[in-house]
Amino acid sequence: MAKYCANCGKALPDGVELCPDCGGTATEDGAALFTRMTAETEGWKTAEEKPKKERPKPTRSQKQLMAYIAAAVVVVALAVCFILYIQPAHRVVRAIGAGNYDQALELYWGNTRLATGEQDDTILRAAKRAAGTVVEQFGRHELTADEAASALGKLGALGETAEALLNDEIEAFRALNLSQEHMDKAEELSRNGEFLAAREEYLLVLPEDSAYAEAQEQARESLNRYADSVLSEADVFIQSRDYVSALQTLKNGERVLLSFDVYHEQLDYKLSATYELYEKDALERASAKAGEQNYSGAAQILRTAMERFDYTTDAMTEAEARYLELAQDKEVDDAAAQANELFDQGRHAEAFDLLEEKRNDPDVQAEELDAAIAALEKRYTDFIVAEANTRFAGRRDNLPEIVAELKKALRTRETPGIQACLEELSAWLPVSLAEMEYVDKQGTIFRSTSPFEGLDGTSYEKGWVWGENEAELTFILNGVYDQLRGTLAVRRDDDVKAGGSFTVICDGQEVYSSETLEHPTEETIPISVDISGCQRLTLRFTNDYSVRTADNGYCYHGFCGPTITKYLEGEVTAPPVSDSETETAAPETGEAAPAEGE
Repeated sequence: MAKYCANCGKALPDGVELCPDCGGTATEDGAALFTRMTAETEGWKTAEEKPKKERPKPTRSQKQLMAYIAAAVVVVALAVCFILYIQPAHRVVRAIGAGNYDQALELYWGNTRLATGEQDDTILRAAKRAAGTVVEQFGRHELTADEAASALGKLGALGETAEALLNDEIEAFRALNLSQEHMDKAEELSRNGEFLAAREEYLLVLPEDSAYAEAQEQARESLNRYADSVLSEADVFIQSRDYVSALQTLKNGERVLLSFDVYHEQLDYKLSATYELYEKDALERASAKAGEQNYSGAAQILRTAMERFDYTTDAMTEAEARYLELAQDKEVDDAAAQANELFDQGRHAEAFDLLEEKRNDPDVQAEELDAAIAALEKRYTDFIVAEANTRFAGRRDNLPEIVAELKKALRTRETPGIQACLEELSAWLPVSLAEMEYVDKQGTIFRSTSPFEGLDGTSYEKGWVWGENEAELTFILNGVYDQLRGTLAVRRDDDVKAGGSFTVICDGQEVYSSETLEHPTEETIPISVDISGCQRLTLRFTNDYSVRTADNGYCYHGFCGPTITKYLEGEVTAPPVSDSETETAAPETGEAAPAEGE
């Protein structure tokens, strides 16, 4: 970068910081626009005055001659004045007009009158015209920035007011210089592929710049170059099957161009074609995931693909719906498989809980899950019923346990099949006369579902029944039952003599009469009476004491565990040894019934 003396404006060689002529400091060309040059003042020495000599008075002819000489002197003086005061300014102007600004400066500051501040308007006008020309040449790129700055700096140094006079030209130069910098930067950005940024720089080139038309054209072309770069970048992504990045690139490019109100046909076509590839790829990836039976994952792939660019097609929506349906079916199948696995482990309640919890899911296929629950209920019913029938096998000895397990099974899952099995097997259970409804009662009868404690320490859990002498209790059996069983026992621990017995009457005919059991004794009388086909069953009690005496409260005797049962083929029908041995595993009969009186 050229440098000039800040004092005299003289151009200095590179590396020189002090002017060899005046000692002024060096400055860059921009600062030279505001420098002033000063000329060395010159002085003239005057000749010493000589002593005056007396001369003879001139004659008339001599006086005329002296007048002519004086006139000649005036003319010469005027010529000298013209040369000294007028001719130097013209020479400066001519130098300026010839573009020889160094010579103009030398002439200007070499003239004492001009150098001492007596400004000449012709010089200023010439300097302003020249400055305008320099700016125009710079705008036409005929001068470099350094050349133009140097020229303007020299013109601005032609007098104290020249700098201010050239202010408009200097500002115009600066604006054009900045314009050319924008042009240079735009070219660099364009070479680097930054076409949008280059466009902005092209648009900053001034109309006064000769490159303005080219800059406008390049600004328009930058959008095409940008579109081409977008297409090229998208092609790279497409080649690598990265359709998401390709679409993002194309959509961004389309959005940018539309913001400039520019429609690019190639880009639009490429965008449409890439969407098709994107759709095909999503469908293929979803299909591969579905091939792994991950239908939820397949549906998620399509849902994500459609939501990412807000892009949907019939093929994608239909495939998603199909995969969702398959996913729901598989979800039901998986739940059913898990439930069956729990079932195999004997965790029946957990198996049903799993399916019921899944049933509450709003996204699950209700019909499919209902079918899975129904299938598990059938399996459960078949298992429980088969287990109960296998254990029963026509024998009554473990029937209470079986019935209890059936009731427990119903609490786990109530099904018609298990309920029917329970009712069927329960029909073979003994029916306690301590609970069964009667149709007629004569005399004072005591009946209770509470235990009866015998003197031998046996607790009869299925209740008991007894009555005063000649008291009767009648039941309607409708010929369903075939065995009456129980035990006659005593319980009072005192010395009172009391005997008791009872008679069984079927349809008016006496079919059994027990022995008299005398109190006090620890003995018991097991009872087993065939009542097959009996429609009306009556128990008649006989004793020799009052069942309501003040000293004992109520009876000594009890017909304990009085039950009627159906006959089972192959079952041992011999009377039981004791109620405690045969009836302790009986099902629950409820709370003890209060004693019944007249």
